[in-house]
Amino acid sequence: ITALCTIDFATGAARVPIPEHCANVQRWHAEVSTRPSAEA
Repeated sequence: ITALCTIDFATGAARVPIPEHCANVQRWHAEVSTRPSAEA
């Protein structure tokens, strides 16, 4: 939960993108963001 909130804040409000060389982080974020619990 903490990691998802941190990445969402960084990429949204702070406008800091996930670096291209962090493919696993990008994949993880995409997968976790589609879970119903991520909408809470």
